[in-house]
Amino acid sequence: MAEQGNTAVNEQMPDLEKDGVRLHLGIAEQGKVYALQGRHKMALLYYQTAIGMTVEAGDPEIFFRAYLESALESMEHTGMYDEVLDYCNQALELYEKTPPPNEFARFDFAHIHQKKGIILFKLGRKEEAKEYLQKAIQLIRAEKRQFPLADKMLRWIQMGYHLDAQRILEEQYRLNYFAVTPKTVQPQNAIKLPNEPQIGE
Repeated sequence: MAEQGNTAVNEQMPDLEKDGVRLHLGIAEQGKVYALQGRHKMALLYYQTAIGMTVEAGDPEIFFRAYLESALESMEHTGMYDEVLDYCNQALELYEKTPPPNEFARFDFAHIHQKKGIILFKLGRKEEAKEYLQKAIQLIRAEKRQFPLADKMLRWIQMGYHLDAQRILEEQYRLNYFAVTPKTVQPQNAIKLPNEPQIGE
């Protein structure tokens, strides 16, 4: 599946230079294709490239956020828990200085608490995880929404369950926690980098 619909950047660059958004969208999409194959290091290369392009172009923040979320998922899949926690801590610190001003930001604020809680749970730091999962649930309920995974993981903690990373991962998939899934990825829009490096998984 990964090879179908992919387009080499250098074959379409004359047109894509006039449409930078389509270019970094396509590069990010190729990252998602690699993520679905389990090739998360390649996925991270593509996400980082797309993030750099959108920042350099000054495109709307929604692109940066989407690509970053995909990157964080791949980091979690490869066990880069400390790096994910670093991101969560930095993001929460920013929100402490500038409270979320709108619905999108309030959801993001709640989601970061959930993400940090999940990572802490995977690291066995259950009391800390409990604190952040409770806060995530409180914040998302204020928006009249739910985090089914946070609800379930909090119950696990309260009942004293110990689950390994694989069991947690299965529940993440079952409750549609991840954004990068076969249903959301459009490989026909993916764009490969020219002279694509081959790096490990």
